[in-house]
Amino acid sequence: SIPDRLYGRSEESARLTEAFQRVAHHGVPELILISGASGVGKTALVREFQRPLARERALFASGKFDQHMRDVPFHMVAQAF
Repeated sequence: SIPDRLYGRSEESARLTEAFQRVAHHGVPELILISGASGVGKTALVREFQRPLARERALFASGKFDQHMRDVPFHMVAQAF
């Protein structure tokens, strides 16, 4: 069985939470980009972060780079919206 909880990403999760709190407090939108090698858990980190935002009724957009759509300009931005 695969656990639902994310392990070993407390620092990254804390950074995302701090950014959310800044936006909630000041009202100034921020763009956060997450990068890294494939398979390191970037998507899992984003999905884990989305759960508490749903309770706050926050708006959240995410897009994922697809190497097969490399020739489509801004594909990941269009995917997010």
